Amino acid sequence: MSNNEPEILDDDYVIADVPGGYYVNQLSETFSEFDDVVKAIVEDIRINNFFPSIWFSNDHGNLDLMAFNSSYTELKTVQSWV
Repeated sequence: MSNNEPEILDDDYVIADVPGGYYVNQLSETFSEFDDVVKAIVEDIRINNFFPSIWFSNDHGNLDLMAFNSSYTELKTVQSWV
């Protein structure tokens, strides 16, 4: 792996843009709304007290590293790989 490629760890969340919504690997669940994805990840983080990286894979296979805002209500893109 080159330095320009992201390293996704087994414990990281990966949100995949799939037909009909968003699939989250760590939750093994598909959500129809992105806001529901955010709420589910926040709840999982709070329950497990574990803060892995969060990735978004769009329908073209591009990856974005995501991060929560300070109030844990929104995910924002930190870095993108195309």
